[in-house]
Order: sequence, then structure tokens, then C-alpha cells
Amino acid sequence: MIARSRTFGPLTVGGVLLAWFLSSQTVLLPRIPAHAPWLLPLLVAWLLVIWGLVGPMWGATQALVLTAIAVDIALDTRQGWFLAVAVASFAGTALAAEAGRTVWQARERAAQAAGEQAEEEVNTLEEAEVQLTAATEALSIRLRRYVTLREVTEALSRHPNDLEALLATVTEQVLRVLDHADGVLVSLVEPPRRELVLRGVRWRRDPSPAITPKTGDLFDEWVVRQGQPLIVRDVARDFRFPRDAAGDQRPLGALIAAPLVSAQRVLGVLRAESGTAECFSPEDLRVLDIVADLAAMAIENTRLYVRTAELAITDDLTGLAVHRYFHERCDEELARARRHHAPASVLLIDLDHFKRYNDTYGHSAGDKLLRTIAQTLRRLHNPGDLIARYGGEEFAVLLRGVGREEAGRQAEATRAALAAQPIVLRQGAAAITVSIGVATFPEDGEQKDVLLQAADQRLYRAKENGRNQVCAA
Repeated sequence: MIARSRTFGPLTVGGVLLAWFLSSQTVLLPRIPAHAPWLLPLLVAWLLVIWGLVGPMWGATQALVLTAIAVDIALDTRQGWFLAVAVASFAGTALAAEAGRTVWQARERAAQAAGEQAEEEVNTLEEAEVQLTAATEALSIRLRRYVTLREVTEALSRHPNDLEALLATVTEQVLRVLDHADGVLVSLVEPPRRELVLRGVRWRRDPSPAITPKTGDLFDEWVVRQGQPLIVRDVARDFRFPRDAAGDQRPLGALIAAPLVSAQRVLGVLRAESGTAECFSPEDLRVLDIVADLAAMAIENTRLYVRTAELAITDDLTGLAVHRYFHERCDEELARARRHHAPASVLLIDLDHFKRYNDTYGHSAGDKLLRTIAQTLRRLHNPGDLIARYGGEEFAVLLRGVGREEAGRQAEATRAALAAQPIVLRQGAAAITVSIGVATFPEDGEQKDVLLQAADQRLYRAKENGRNQVCAA
């Protein structure tokens, strides 16, 4: 528009001059018919100028035509020089206008191209910003989860000898890590049938839904059988499992589960579930699998700890408590009895003529005899009673809350049961007889050493009186 406005100024001046020339040359007016040959080309040239300025096809061809017309006019009449100059100025002006328009169009195209490129770059930058924001958010979520997993590891290490407390911590931490989970279940493979038994459960909201039965369902069995994690986005639409695979009536929309694996053995299944379908992602499953690995390691360590502790306090041959552990527990039980003003009694049991069994039947027969006595003692006494192998062929029983009279009756029942139970050694039956000494807290002593000494003295009194008897006073 700027180039075109600059062009119309000279053209207007040229038009005025041409009009003045035609009107002032009166000598020519009467000769217009004679000069008709140059007037017609002049009008055509003027129309070409106008058409070139407003039309899309203006170029050098029109300028050359105008110049040729101007020369022809100059040669034809003596006044034509002025008109030739005017027409030539029109041609020059038109050429300048065309050049200006060309420059303007080039600049316009360049500006348009630059604008399009800038817009494309802006769009690219906006897309990059969106991708960067999404990546930053994902990285932030992962970072928070990894920090949480480190805290989970620390929490699981707080229960080295308590399996129930450990499983409660596992369920609590999984609910903390997985926002979409409504509940968390832990099932462990229990011997000897190696069936899955529900050992831990925690729900985010109350009231908690009931779970029946307390064994693993089809989802848990699939995880144990395949030995790999499982994600069920929509329980109602998953073709691998029937709709009642959970085995109860609680709402179940989606679940993720991971095996608890240690030393290539499946210890159980850790599972998170929700009543809403399509709420768990593969990232949730990966996090649960990591927690399952940590939990499996902690469970195995706890079992090893408990097993090691049992070996430290358990006699290898009989499976009863060892002498040291009996003394430790005896201190604790007597302190409890003292606080509650309750009685407690101790039985010291010695196998009669044990050396004779070894000499006659061999040491393996003597071991068998000791194991038989241990099994009988466990069968006759309550689970709360502490039974120990006190040393060699001697056993001890701590009876909680039992006074002298009841302790005497239990001692006599033990002696009679052993005497009535012959044992086969080398294809021969051998009778078992024992001597038992009984002492009761607080009558026979309020301190452990005093009480055990009284029981030991009565044991030897029973032996001196002929063995196979009970001495309680």
C-alpha cells in the first residue's frame, strides 16, 4: 500500500499536465481529426498505465509500449515532445510503482514466513514445556516414592523377632505408598500342607469388610503358581478369573499382587485391592513388587532370628528348653507370682537307672528314652507350663499358679503315666521309672535358688527312699 500510494502522486501530476496540454493547444483542437492517429494510441497508453497499476500483470512490457508511443508522437508533431515527455514520465512512474510493489510483496512474504516460523517455534516450545512439566511431575512422584520406600525399609527393620508386628507394618506401609488402595492383605505359605493362610490385613476406612475364608483365593494362587506379579485392572472384565474369584461378598474392582520370594522360594503373597476398577497402574505394581521384595527379606530374617533364638534355648535332642533358659524364665515367673500373690511350683524329674539303659541297650537307645520322656511331659502338662531338659537324664517343670497340693498330684500323674508306658529298645520292652522332687513358692522359698535347692533335696530323698516315687514335703 505504501509503494502504490507513492505511485499515484506522479501519475496525478502527469494527468493534469496532459489535460492542460490538450486544452491549451487550441491550434490542435481544430486538427484533432488530423491527429487522431496519435490521440488513440495516447488514450490506449493511458488505459494501460491505469490497468498496470491496479492489475496483477504490470511489468516491463507495458513500459516499453508507452515509450514506443511517446517516440511515435514526438516524430509526428512538433508539439508532441511535451506529450512524449509526459508519457515517458508515466512509464517511469509505473516502473517505479512496480518495483515498489515487488519490494512490498517480497517484504510481506518474508514477514508472513517469519511469522509462521515464529508461530511454529512458539508451538514447539509450548509442547516442550508441557513435556518437561509432565516429566518433572513424574520424576517428583518417583522421587517421593523412593524416599517412602527407604522409610519402609527402616520401618521393616524395627521388628527383627516379631513376625506379627512385622506383617502389621507391611500392610500399614503399603497403604501409605499406594494412594488408590482400599485394603492390603498378606498371606503366607504355611507348612506342612503349604497352603496360603491370611496372616495380615489392613483397611484404609472403617468399617472393615469381612474376609472369608482365611485362605488364599484364585488371585493369590495364581501369583504363587506363576511366581510373578499380577495386575487385574477390572475384576469384572478380566477373562482369566471368574467374577467370584475373591470368594466373598466384599466389593472388588481392581487389584495388584506380588509374590514374597526368598531364595527362589515363594513365602506368600502381598496384595493391594480397591473397590474401584481401573485405578492401579503398572507403576503401582512395580512399587508393590519392590515392597514385596523388602517384606520377603524381612520375613525371612525374622524367621531366622526366631529359629536361631529357639536353637539357643532349645535342646537339640528333646526339643525342650535348655538349662539356662529355664533359669531365666524361672526368675520372671517368680517375680510375676510375687506381684500377683500367686503360687508357683517346680518339679525336678530324674530318670531312674539311666546308666543301666545305656550300658544294656547303647547310647542310641538312651537318646530314644529321653525323647519319649520329653514327649510324655509335653502331652501331660499345660502349654503355659515351662518344661526343660535340666541336664543329662534330669528334667524340670515350672507350674504357673499351682500350689503344693496340686503340684503333688501332677507329679504323681506324670510318674504313673511314664511307668505305664513301656518303651521298646532293641526288640525288647523296657519299663520307665522316674523320681520326682516338688517345691512350691512361697512356702519352700521366695528366691529361685532356694526353691530349686528345696526341689533338688526332695528329689534325692525320693531316690533314697527307693526311686519311682514323688517327694513333695
